[in-house]
Amino acid sequence: MTEITGRDVVAGLAETYYQLYVKPGGEESERQYKDIVTRGGEPEERSLSHFILDERDRLTVEETPAGEISVITLYNRKDYETFIKIMASKCRDVPIPPTQGASFLNGVINWRKIEAHEEEFIKEELLKGNEDPDWDSEFKRFTSVKENFKDALIVLSIGPYSGVDVSRAVSVIDRIGGGPESVFYGSGSINDRGKPSAERWLSLSDTIRRVHECTHFICRKLYPDKIDEVWDELVADSAGVYAAFGSYIPEMVELFLGIGPGPDGAPGQDEAYAPDGDSAQDRISGPDGDSGDKAEEHAYVYTGGRLENYVKGDETVISLGPVKAEFEPAASMNERLDILAGRVHTVLEGFRETARENEGIGAFEFAVRLEELHG
Repeated sequence: MTEITGRDVVAGLAETYYQLYVKPGGEESERQYKDIVTRGGEPEERSLSHFILDERDRLTVEETPAGEISVITLYNRKDYETFIKIMASKCRDVPIPPTQGASFLNGVINWRKIEAHEEEFIKEELLKGNEDPDWDSEFKRFTSVKENFKDALIVLSIGPYSGVDVSRAVSVIDRIGGGPESVFYGSGSINDRGKPSAERWLSLSDTIRRVHECTHFICRKLYPDKIDEVWDELVADSAGVYAAFGSYIPEMVELFLGIGPGPDGAPGQDEAYAPDGDSAQDRISGPDGDSGDKAEEHAYVYTGGRLENYVKGDETVISLGPVKAEFEPAASMNERLDILAGRVHTVLEGFRETARENEGIGAFEFAVRLEELHG
């Protein structure tokens, strides 16, 4: 894994993506952005004064089963928002939701790749004796293949994952104990009250967020026909948690989404599993195509979290891979969220067998195994 750190991270990126030199906001900024991105123009001024920059900023090139992906981590929240306003919102000074802590930018035009190819093309043509190389035709050919000149970038901010503070994360780890507890309570991670520090949780959150976004990159590239919003989030969160804690913890994923036992409680952990001998696919969808134990599903409800982002309010069914959450047309938003929470719980419990069968594999490989359950 290649890594660059410090204040030079944004400066280095600006030498590849000239639009980073343009301060977002106003018609002039939008005009400059358009000239740079669509025509390969030069920046009018090479200034990064609109960024604060931090010595902890980081650029890594992650190796994944779907190829390399650049991951940019910006420690100052303002820098993250400025970066996204420029790169994703075309230099418009639009508000960035405080809950947004990561962005996957796909299809970012890299004019430096085009320029490098032009230089090489002309050099080769001249060596062949062609004194009038047809760059216009070669440009059209070269840019007809998006992989030649378009980049994918993951941009991350720093903060508690999914807005979950350290005390809530600790409560889950304390409840389940075992190996994950040693990760949270490892050397140097304890505060004066004998609990994991906020800094430790930020470090784990950074790992979860990075692997989560890399998982989206992997699944969209390897499985372009299987884009399924809720399922994709479950796989990405599960892989992120697996990377951070070294094991699969569905309870942590449920915490991020806002899923928990209802007022009547929930079955014990052992009751959540299908009978021995069932495949991981059967543990999710049931051996007869049903989605497992309905009584257990109803014991889990929506408690407040990201899950609400995936319910629009008018759909009658939401797909979760082989599982579907179905709603009556007149169902309220709360009823829909509770039904979806139960279905998500079933899917996450089904992931346990995949984790058991593939113990010790890397987080990205774990994500691929989960995605293969989609059907």
